[in-house]
Amino acid sequence: MAPRTETSSPIRALEMLELLAEMGALGHMAISERLGIPKSTASALLKSLQGAGYITRDEDRKFSLSPRVLRLSEGFLAHRQWLGPLLPLLERLRDETNETTFLVERRGEHRVVVARRMVREGLSFTVPVGDVAPLPGTAGGHALCRPGETLSDADGRAEPVEVSAQGVCYLPSAIVPGVASFAVPLRVPPGVPPLAFSLAMPVARMTATIRAGIEAAISGLRDEAEAALGTAHSSR
Repeated sequence: MAPRTETSSPIRALEMLELLAEMGALGHMAISERLGIPKSTASALLKSLQGAGYITRDEDRKFSLSPRVLRLSEGFLAHRQWLGPLLPLLERLRDETNETTFLVERRGEHRVVVARRMVREGLSFTVPVGDVAPLPGTAGGHALCRPGETLSDADGRAEPVEVSAQGVCYLPSAIVPGVASFAVPLRVPPGVPPLAFSLAMPVARMTATIRAGIEAAISGLRDEAEAALGTAHSSR
């Protein structure tokens, strides 16, 4: 899990909803472990969410989302009709790499996580949907750069991003020590913000074979994403 800087109950409750949205029905213990919060905190939040009608509890004592959460996404999706076709590709990228994957968009000088697909087993690096951060520090930020734009670290030095022949950005440890990130920009039609697929993984697990596999997977799905967006025939 990503390091936590936000400890307020509203944010934790939203993270809980995101987890159930991505993982399906989960028990109390699994939710506590996945979010890295005490069981007592999880119990209080689950009780509040259930009382408000956002989650339900089945006969197996597992929690899942209720239809009421559809209200939360209706407005967001209404203005992002391009999102739907990209989500299955984000899931495939997760399954092919066995890493948590992200779809990020650019807003001003920041990158925003608009979708995430978490690995179903084991630990991985992740940040929540809706996370906003400056462009520097991740491959996703570099993938969202305009032509000719460069990013610098806190000391004003150019970040050591590498770009493969397939156009995949790779950035060794940056914001989080020991975590490397990959990203590939997507060509988008007019009216759609700059987008990129990205993922992150511990540098300790990195090998030349794994890196090549990730770059092949993310660039291949980039091509399918651009076909879905209607930009596949643009010159690269």
